[in-house]
Amino acid sequence: PDGYTLLVADVGQVAINPHIFSKLPYAQKDLVGVGLIANSALFITLHQSVPAGNFKEFIAYVKANPGKVNYGSSGIGSIHHLAMEAFKGAFDLNMVHVPYKGMGQAVPALLGGQVAMVPSALPAVEAHVKAGTVKLVAISTAKRSPQAPEIPTIAEMGAPGYDFAPEIGLLAPAGTPPAIVARLSAEVAKAVKAPDVAARFKQLGIDPVGNSPEAYNAQIRAAYEKYGQVAKAAGVRAD
Repeated sequence: PDGYTLLVADVGQVAINPHIFSKLPYAQKDLVGVGLIANSALFITLHQSVPAGNFKEFIAYVKANPGKVNYGSSGIGSIHHLAMEAFKGAFDLNMVHVPYKGMGQAVPALLGGQVAMVPSALPAVEAHVKAGTVKLVAISTAKRSPQAPEIPTIAEMGAPGYDFAPEIGLLAPAGTPPAIVARLSAEVAKAVKAPDVAARFKQLGIDPVGNSPEAYNAQIRAAYEKYGQVAKAAGVRAD
């Protein structure tokens, strides 16, 4: 814990895994948040064959076909899976989960019509949206995305408070001196705002953040509670 051993992790490692694995080789107490590097958004992405042109039509279609509409995710217990289980609960939907080994499999399954929808980052599907082979109908974040400002949030479409954003942060081993954590946090916040870094992040569909250790640790605690509730309600287990 000297500032030279660090971990880049997403919300899965710090807020989801403790709820879905019976045993992990680490615990939250082993880590301290340095700062949030960036966050992203998941878009509700439909195959062109789905007879829905917008979010409300999609909800109506799923309700009219209970248990017949499937969705793909990057795996059991992934943020894509948990976000969709929360989505199903918010709108009382009966959909079938098809887990894949990463979005590198899930997105091609959507394009091939094996699944009706996937929650996906925009860059993975943007070319297909422009080609008209897939449709975007909603976004998972609390606010609309500058990447596609015309796409409504799930929250504004009837699920107040719905906010499931992939978050990528920097963490240090517990016991790292606070002064070192603070210095690292300030440097990360500066680095992610650098023009070349911000430009690359934009290409990847992620938004630079950079915040204090206190703010990031508070976000981790809030995410831990949120994902724990979803995992418990949906009975999600990875082992």
